[in-house]
Amino acid sequence: GIILTKVNDDYNGAEGQDGVVLAVNKNDTLIIIENGQDVWSSTDSGISWTKISGDFNGGGGNVFGIAVDNLNNLYTIDNQADVWKSTNSGVNWSLVKDDYNAGNPNNPTDMTSNSSGALFILDVQDVWKSDDSGVTWALVNDDFNGAGDSESGIVLYSARDDSIYIIDGGEDVFRSTDSGVTF
Repeated sequence: GIILTKVNDDYNGAEGQDGVVLAVNKNDTLIIIENGQDVWSSTDSGISWTKISGDFNGGGGNVFGIAVDNLNNLYTIDNQADVWKSTNSGVNWSLVKDDYNAGNPNNPTDMTSNSSGALFILDVQDVWKSDDSGVTWALVNDDFNGAGDSESGIVLYSARDDSIYIIDGGEDVFRSTDSGVTF
């Protein structure tokens, strides 16, 4: 990150939508989902881009996280608390869970997957986990940063050793070594 080179100055041309999430799958394909729910792909390190899906969730709202599992499937979470899955690098999507958090307020901020394919969603201060490709979800932690700290989580990341990291709005970094149960 010391030297950065611009490889493309307008990936979507005249469309004018902003990319809100970016993933890199195991084939080094870059995938962007925009706030208009269009999906773009690059197979040449971001030099050229192709729209591969338009409004993938049928107007279901903006996405707030994207993850690639151990089988190279893509998952995303939208502002309707819906979990979507693509098995073909973002071309086609299917709804795998309608309302993952069972009617709780919908505030997802990020998503990740660990080496075994478990999926995690960060929702304000809650951490949700799915061990079955997003079909069922369990709340594994309802206050990752502890009593007295009201900062919401912003970034969720799973490291190679399966530690889960969260950065909150107070610039604090939290680590879990037990799949998000404790931080």
